[in-house]
Amino acid sequence: MQPGDGGLLLAPGSHKGEFEFPFERVYDSVDDLPQGIENIVARAGDAVIVSEQVFHGSLGWKPVDRDRRVLVARYALQYQLSRQQDMNIEKAVLDRLAPETCELLETCWRSHEKEISKRNVNRLI
Repeated sequence: MQPGDGGLLLAPGSHKGEFEFPFERVYDSVDDLPQGIENIVARAGDAVIVSEQVFHGSLGWKPVDRDRRVLVARYALQYQLSRQQDMNIEKAVLDRLAPETCELLETCWRSHEKEISKRNVNRLI
């Protein structure tokens, strides 16, 4: 990603922000950004790690010769998830996953030990 390409916007410190949050989630240009909003320019191989509670959005993606790819990983304790969150993964996606991966995605009681944790070697491909 190059400056001006578009991409990730963050409001640093927004979980305790002393400024009014903008309502727009997508902006056309860095020049349109309100005070306190930063465009994060990450290059290939970079990782940006933030709490999803930080106010975030994006600039429209401008390049036509390359794609923007994003991986969002969320962490939650298995017993704090709701069954409704389990259903957010489409069946077509679940059908392509290894049984071990599906087991990792399942919610369970705090005292439950998943079978995959009892193995010495695990393959998730």
